[in-house]
Amino acid sequence: MTAAGVILTRMSGQLRVAVVGAGAAGLCAARHILSRQNNFLPPVVYELSGGVGGTWVYEERVGCHDNGLPIHSSMYRNLRTNLPKEVMMFPDFPFDPQLPSFLPHQEVKRYLERYSQHYHITPHIRFQTVVEEVKPVAMETGEGKVTWEVTSSGGQGGPRTETFDAVFVCNGHYSVPYLPSIPGLEHFKGTLLHSHAYRVPEPFAGQSVVVLGAGASGLDISIELAGVNAQVTLSHGRPPLQVPLPPQVMLLCTGYSFNYPFLPRAALGLQVQPHLVAPLYLHLVPPAWPSLFIVGVCKTICPFPHFHTQVQFALAVLEGAVALPSRADMEAEIQRETDRKLSEGVELRHLLKMEWAQWEYYRTLSRLGGFPPPPPVTQSLYEEVWRQRQRHPQNYRQLNYQLISDTQMSGQLRVAVVGAGAAGLCAARHILSRQNNFLPPVVYELSGGVGGTWVYEERVGCHDNGLPIHSSMYRNLRTNLPKEVMMFPDFPFDLQLPSFLPHQEVKRYLERYSQHYRITPYIRFKTVVEEVKPVAMETGEGKVTWEVTSSGGQGGPRTETFDAVFVCNGHYSDPYLPVFPAHLSVFSLQAVITHQ
Repeated sequence: MTAAGVILTRMSGQLRVAVVGAGAAGLCAARHILSRQNNFLPPVVYELSGGVGGTWVYEERVGCHDNGLPIHSSMYRNLRTNLPKEVMMFPDFPFDPQLPSFLPHQEVKRYLERYSQHYHITPHIRFQTVVEEVKPVAMETGEGKVTWEVTSSGGQGGPRTETFDAVFVCNGHYSVPYLPSIPGLEHFKGTLLHSHAYRVPEPFAGQSVVVLGAGASGLDISIELAGVNAQVTLSHGRPPLQVPLPPQVMLLCTGYSFNYPFLPRAALGLQVQPHLVAPLYLHLVPPAWPSLFIVGVCKTICPFPHFHTQVQFALAVLEGAVALPSRADMEAEIQRETDRKLSEGVELRHLLKMEWAQWEYYRTLSRLGGFPPPPPVTQSLYEEVWRQRQRHPQNYRQLNYQLISDTQMSGQLRVAVVGAGAAGLCAARHILSRQNNFLPPVVYELSGGVGGTWVYEERVGCHDNGLPIHSSMYRNLRTNLPKEVMMFPDFPFDLQLPSFLPHQEVKRYLERYSQHYRITPYIRFKTVVEEVKPVAMETGEGKVTWEVTSSGGQGGPRTETFDAVFVCNGHYSDPYLPVFPAHLSVFSLQAVITHQ
């Protein structure tokens, strides 16, 4: 900051601000404007669609709405967040703590709706309204000050032009597909589409699909397509493989282009390319127009904390709490930063990619603006999830996290339990009682019910499905220990029962135990555990996770990753057959083992 810098001053009145877009960034801007009633009038928020949420609004259709406006959402049906809710959230407005860390898109939309309601933003939104133009108008003060004319159409009242002191551009950048130049693509005879138009995997079942682009959406969609038996080839920017590709479908997961059709780019001196918006001081404000803020252009970030930080800095500028450098100094700083990145080998299309640099960026804006940065635990958790995503791209979303403080987090462990007899039920019960540290367990059970060795089966040999009958229970068995000794210490048998019980009562006891502690929903019945094997984690600390491969049950064969495994399959199902002396070979009677 310099004495010659730009300090925005205002008259004694409150500033009037326009916000373009009612997605996460626009709602954040409106929320913070509404919290500063001494300095700002309520904002006018322009929203193209009929509701809040922006890119988080799922629309089954593609193309255009009934009113002819384009469908901007690129959301697909099965999308789940690739960041946990503990990182995604606005720092002062948490998600429902009962939700898992990695959320389906519907929960993010609900979160934004709650945010809008909680901060009373909705009455200030003009839905189904198109912003046609945002242009600066010089004020006749001789000081180079401007106001902004915003022309809109649709909504209530028809076309109108209104004047504002500042504009927040929050229309996002996930709606206009980026279509790269691919030599020979014009000769492709199959189906060509961009991920913007992808919704569900079923139409591609059994087809040969090339997915071009191995970013977040490319990886997710590839896994989805493989799940419906599509033959998927994932193409990425690494050294090419020279192999024939006979695809029926080419799916472009090549990202999106920046698009601001309402901004007069030439008049504003803005350069807008598919992957670049420039010049923007601190990735936010054009040096020539310090009351115009283009929020959220950076990539590979924690979006909601990013918006939260940028918006507060922008409002500090408007309030005069932050003095921007002179236009020349801002432009020089932008050029130095650009030159530095290019000299380090950063490609032009990646100049706005932040990733690890975002944390210092937030600290800088917060220090200048005089407000707290996102808590340090946000960075720690972001980095932990990045590591898990590299190691387990298919399974990292099964993890759950808890924020203990601004600096501490806790990851919940995922545990597999093999067997739903007494030992397995006991393991599951105690895991479920420690929700701060453990995710709900997955309990694998070979049979169709709980109880293990206490399940009586008249038949011997195999079930109808070919699986062996494991129970060694005989019809008249009674316990040789009293129920007062046999019971789990904190879950007694029915007091009316005798001390020595028929086996049926023990089975009923275990069924009650499972119901009482709500274990049954976590049991996968008629499921065979094929293999449990350790997998070394790339931490250099000798840590392992466990891959459990199972078959049967619902969904067919699958392999899942766990932090720990409890083996509770018992030892009363495989008969021990001794070796008899040779002279007993003359024994002519039938031999029957007690298992039968």
